[in-house]
Amino acid sequence: MVTTDDIKAMLETCIPEDMRADGLVEVDMLKLGIIDACCALGIEDVEFIAIENPETGETDSYEIIPDLTLAQQRLAGYFCYLLYLEKLKLSLNQDAINFSTLTFSIKGLEKRPEAVNDQIYMVRRYLQDQVDRINGSAAILGTAKMFGGD
Repeated sequence: MVTTDDIKAMLETCIPEDMRADGLVEVDMLKLGIIDACCALGIEDVEFIAIENPETGETDSYEIIPDLTLAQQRLAGYFCYLLYLEKLKLSLNQDAINFSTLTFSIKGLEKRPEAVNDQIYMVRRYLQDQVDRINGSAAILGTAKMFGGD
């Protein structure tokens, strides 16, 4: 049984310590990242079944159907990471805008979103390679001919 907690664990391994921000990883974001990964892999029927915490009675996690392989879970973690970075960039931009409306601004606040944007670009480039690898279409096709010889 694969849950959104498993995908969250994959996501958290992607986030560098200096990019961690509280409150940005939400269950809805995890679900959207899982759906994005399944769409990229051609998995059409994705279902989320709520798992209630017996102590509180609240939904803390969701079971994902169909079961995802480890490679598919890792890919879902990367799609969630991309969503996390985009949310972090919006948050940092908003902080920089709010701060620079005072009498002065600090350039460091404007450089953080640029660094996150670079990371978003790198993750997007990496994701397609991973989708191709998981789908088995990451091979090089071609022919070789030998000229000369006996």
